[in-house]
Amino acid sequence: MHPAGARRVGDARAHVPALAVPPAVVVTGIGAVTALGEGVGALAAGLAAGRCAIGPLTLFPYAGHAAIAAEVRASMSSPSGPLPRATVRRLSRPDRFALVAAAEACGAAGLGPDLGRDAAVYVGITTGGMLETEEAYRRRRAGEDDRFRLSRLLGTPLATAGAVVSQALGLYGRRETFSTACSSSA
Repeated sequence: MHPAGARRVGDARAHVPALAVPPAVVVTGIGAVTALGEGVGALAAGLAAGRCAIGPLTLFPYAGHAAIAAEVRASMSSPSGPLPRATVRRLSRPDRFALVAAAEACGAAGLGPDLGRDAAVYVGITTGGMLETEEAYRRRRAGEDDRFRLSRLLGTPLATAGAVVSQALGLYGRRETFSTACSSSA
């Protein structure tokens, strides 16, 4: 008989370290900004009713491309928090979506700004601020904008949404952004 947990000589597993068990992750709040509406309540109601959020594309010109999409309408509420108003004006649509959804998730979980380094921010995103970047480029090429403002590019890096959420909500723990096309934000 071998003591509990002991391995016999010659056991192929004798030199394999035990796998470390990662700490448990608990989701305590959820936030959503979707084509079915803003907030988890609107999303749940839309799903329960079997509503379809696919409709005509209105956000940008689509000549030569698909004309339908599950588009988040512009009636989304404005992000709030400690960010300066000038910063909020420069946020890309995905940055705004992330901030509104994260604020809802923190509120639902009863989490406040005192979490600091104890709270992580994980963001799934598809294109970042590509829409704003393409619009700025289009305006410049069309002669509608005589100078190219670098601030129009601030939302382009995919990690910007996570940085905005961290700064606005005071969440300074681990932060990761992942992008695997449209499935990232699902």
